[in-house]
Amino acid sequence: MAVVGIDLGTTYSAVATLDEMKKPLVLLNTDGGNYTPSVVFFESEKNIVVGEHAKNTSEVYPERVAQFVKNDMGSDRTWKFFGKAYRPEEISAMILQKLKQDAEAVLEKPITGAVITVPAIFGEAQRNATRDAAKIAGLEVIAILEEPVAAALNYGLARAGGIKETQNILVYDLGGGTFDVTIMRVSENSVTMLYTGGDRRLGGKLWDDEIMGYVATRFAERHGADPRDGPDSRQSLRLAAENAKRQLTQKEKAAIKCDHAGNTERVELTREQFDELTAHLLKRTETACDLAVAELVEKGDLSGWDDIHQVLLVGGSSKMPQVTKMMQRLSGREPKLHEPDLAVAKGAALFSEMELLRVAQLTGDAANLQRHGIGAHDAALLPKTKVTRVCSFALGNKCLKSRSTDEYVNEVLIQKNTTLPAKGKGTFYTIRPDQRSVEIIVLEGDDPDPERCIELGKGVITGIPSGLPDESPVEVTFELTDESVIRVTAIETMHDTRCDFELKRKTGQTAMDIRQAADDLARKTIE
Repeated sequence: MAVVGIDLGTTYSAVATLDEMKKPLVLLNTDGGNYTPSVVFFESEKNIVVGEHAKNTSEVYPERVAQFVKNDMGSDRTWKFFGKAYRPEEISAMILQKLKQDAEAVLEKPITGAVITVPAIFGEAQRNATRDAAKIAGLEVIAILEEPVAAALNYGLARAGGIKETQNILVYDLGGGTFDVTIMRVSENSVTMLYTGGDRRLGGKLWDDEIMGYVATRFAERHGADPRDGPDSRQSLRLAAENAKRQLTQKEKAAIKCDHAGNTERVELTREQFDELTAHLLKRTETACDLAVAELVEKGDLSGWDDIHQVLLVGGSSKMPQVTKMMQRLSGREPKLHEPDLAVAKGAALFSEMELLRVAQLTGDAANLQRHGIGAHDAALLPKTKVTRVCSFALGNKCLKSRSTDEYVNEVLIQKNTTLPAKGKGTFYTIRPDQRSVEIIVLEGDDPDPERCIELGKGVITGIPSGLPDESPVEVTFELTDESVIRVTAIETMHDTRCDFELKRKTGQTAMDIRQAADDLARKTIE
């Protein structure tokens, strides 16, 4: 029996566990690698290939490959293979199943639980879709953990002697499909999130796209055709672009070979040209970092960039020299590339046993520790680090802007970046005499327009006695737990009529959908 940490990435994924001395250890896959490409190839309806072979095969059968699935978690997008449509959760479950199989082969024992990481900027829909993917793959989710928190845990606990003095650490996390900037206060025995922000659609893939565009333009100038128009040549160009980006991390120039419509072109790209092509993308990350520091200065948590003691670069794309130069200019410090590809999985592995121990101490349920293979000796070796997280999204109540209009607004009760557990209160008013019920609609987002927010759920106060005057107060309280469970209390104060409800995690997948998807996955062979 074992628990693991899983970095379920847009382009690559990794699994880690703790060794006998409670040090994180990345588990090799069947190819002998530290991480597995997050690519799925449908060799047939029943035989699914995940990883390096799937990525290589994508050049030959691009129409039978799903990749960059993480970008669509929580959405209604589907991929169709052999006449069957698959949701993002189902494709991600195949990746998780492959990671689980490979890890169990190394450990030679079953995995009973996992901490799975997500970008800090993921909302409820994306986090819940990740949980559903794990359920389909037969994985018990110990926790969903923000990637920058995992990286900071690994950094703080991996240092010789740990962190003796409190430090403010900015984590710059540029992955394959997303970008997070998170600022944390880290000490010898605590990791506290202060701020998180970023862009769900800004990742290393966009840097690849710029290389693809550059090469395609050169190709079209010579041959009058765009290699991105053919699915085979487009996928080949994408792989070549990713490889060129990696080369330009180490070298001053790279050559990209492009084949399309019977023609071949070899295009040279220098690092300087690459930096110019992608300067607008890098600027978006710079703006997000400046905003993070500025908001904490406004709140009084920082005095400015001088108060950032360390910049930690995480994610494979953060290895680009342009990132290091930019962050050094911004912070005035040399950024630290601390295991950018593996830090998240290692931190998740640390958190897996730490979280199980924390819950056992709160509930007195030592049997759960034993079920996951954690004994008293193991618990004694675990770090006693307290992790404090923040709400990565705002929560608001949908209400009428005024009695004289039909326009609705979002009244935020819990602000984004509020420390968890969080509580927010607001007083609202009935809109007509003798109102017998009041509906509470919970929104995710801080935009005043409800249409630009996400509805998470609703509840209704019923049974209000007759004769309630117009504009009678209704007190609404939102609570958000450490586990991101949302509890709502609404009280019509004149008669103390109330409703209490806990938002069930709302996803596109019903319990039956998940069972059917799990049964379908069980009938497939994952390689």
